[in-house]
Amino acid sequence: MPLHNQYTNAELPYLSLKTHCGLTVKDILQLVGSSILPLMLGIFTVIITLHQQTITTQQRLEDRKLAKEQREQDLNISREQRLQDLNMLAIQREHDLNISREQRQLDKDIAEAKRIQDDLIAEKQRNMSEQQRAHELNIAQKQLRDSVLVTYMNDIGLLLKSNNGSLTSDPVTAIIARAKTLTAIQQLDATRNAFVIRFLYEAKQLTSGANPLDISDAELTGIDLSSEMIFHRKLHNLSLTGAILRNVSFCKRDLSYANFSGSDLTDAQFIESKMHNVDLSRSTIVRTDFTKADLQYSSFYDVHSRRTIFRNVYLMNATFISSSLQQAVFINCMCQNVNFRSANLKHADFSGAKLKGSIFTETHLERTNFSRVNLSGMTFYNINLLESNFTDSSCVGTVFARATLTNTHFSRANVQDADFSFANMQRTSFAKADLRLATLTGATLIDATFENANVTMANFSYSIMSNKTSISNEQLLSAASIRGAVLRNGSIITQDPNLLRNGNADCNNSLSMNNWETRPLNAIIISTMNNEPLNCVFTSIINDTSIMTQHVDLKRYVALTSRYRAVIFVSVRGDGNVKSIRINDHKGFQIGAMNFKRESDSIIMRARTDSYQIQFIVEFASYGWCDDLILTLETIPRNSSKLYA
Repeated sequence: MPLHNQYTNAELPYLSLKTHCGLTVKDILQLVGSSILPLMLGIFTVIITLHQQTITTQQRLEDRKLAKEQREQDLNISREQRLQDLNMLAIQREHDLNISREQRQLDKDIAEAKRIQDDLIAEKQRNMSEQQRAHELNIAQKQLRDSVLVTYMNDIGLLLKSNNGSLTSDPVTAIIARAKTLTAIQQLDATRNAFVIRFLYEAKQLTSGANPLDISDAELTGIDLSSEMIFHRKLHNLSLTGAILRNVSFCKRDLSYANFSGSDLTDAQFIESKMHNVDLSRSTIVRTDFTKADLQYSSFYDVHSRRTIFRNVYLMNATFISSSLQQAVFINCMCQNVNFRSANLKHADFSGAKLKGSIFTETHLERTNFSRVNLSGMTFYNINLLESNFTDSSCVGTVFARATLTNTHFSRANVQDADFSFANMQRTSFAKADLRLATLTGATLIDATFENANVTMANFSYSIMSNKTSISNEQLLSAASIRGAVLRNGSIITQDPNLLRNGNADCNNSLSMNNWETRPLNAIIISTMNNEPLNCVFTSIINDTSIMTQHVDLKRYVALTSRYRAVIFVSVRGDGNVKSIRINDHKGFQIGAMNFKRESDSIIMRARTDSYQIQFIVEFASYGWCDDLILTLETIPRNSSKLYA
């Protein structure tokens, strides 16, 4: 039990009176009470002192920190100041360097400008000096040339006087005159050379056909013979054979009957000149310009040419036999009756030209342009027309037989009645072309195009097509013949439709004789042969003359028959008692007949122009038979009609 619970409240006064070391509790309490205040003051003083020391320490630390920060700030300021000073010094130095550099550049520019100015002044002085020298030299050259010209004219004048006005009547005089002329021409310029030509022409020493002076190889480049200040307009019979006439001008001159044979006319100009019967044979006319010139009856035989211009030229009856005219321009040229036999016209341009009656026999025409040209009735037999252009041209009745027409364009062309027999027309385009009555017999049509083309009554017999040939079945059905043709699918048509109804004695049709008229009536019947039920023939059952006839309607082919363009093919098999096969026209006139002498025979006959219906007649002499009566019709080329007359 706790102590305070062992005593009762009656004992407390006793305890309070006990002593300790002679001090009562009260005394102790008083003593303690009197000593607490000084103790607390002391403690407080100590605490205050410690606190003050702490504050002082903190203050000292703060002062040190502030001092350190101040020193760092001062150092930073000092460092920044030094950097700023250094930057200012660098800027100042750069500025000074720039000023120095600019000054040096300015000094250089001033020096360069002064040098250039000095050079210009010196150049001007040199130019003035050179111009002066050139002027003086030009004057000297003019004086020399004038002297040469005067001397030449005087010398030639003396020769003319001493030789009765002719420099060529005497061989020695001709040699001297030629030598003097060539020497003078070599020393003179183009203007004075023109005076030399004028002098000789007016002295009748350069007249074609009158033993003209030989000035072949004379260098007359650049002379201007078009100026009326130098020449009269007419220069008839001018002879400059063999001369070098590069870059000369004969514009608007009448040069009729002139002779330029063997001359070099490279880059020459004959614009709007009249040149009837001019001889340019064996000349060189590279890039020569004949625009709007009149060249009727002129000769370009065996000329060498490239890019020559014949634009809007009159070339009627001119000849270009054996000439080389590559890339020549004949645009809108009047070229009627021109002879281009054996000429080389590769890459030539005839667009818009008039070529009626012109001859292109053995001519090279690869990549030639005939667009918008009327070529009707002309002949290009066996000609190479590789990659040529006939777009929008008119080729009615034109002959292209055996020609090379690979990659050639006939788009929108009118090629009615044209003959393409055995022509090579691989990849040729006939898009939107008119091919009515055209003959393509034996033609190679591999990869050719007939898109939207009109091939009515065209002849495709024995032609060769490929799976890339663009032609429809409807177009083939409208053709006059496709006999022997190789079609797109590779099939071959053995023959055209038989125009005879039941020409094969059909065993299965009891009414098949209704297509035939017999005289006497029922004298000819269909019967089996050798008791073979599937082998029937037409049999004459009387021992006398009998006839079977059939009318064949040819109205579908009237466009051919009316032009003598139809050939009737007849094939008949029979015995020796078939007397004859005859064909009459719609008027009853006989147009073909054949007598049978053997078991099998065939004939080819030409129909009359007005035969829109024919009568086919088989005549028996007595008992007999015939079979396999076939009548087909095929077109022939327009220009070959006379072969079947």
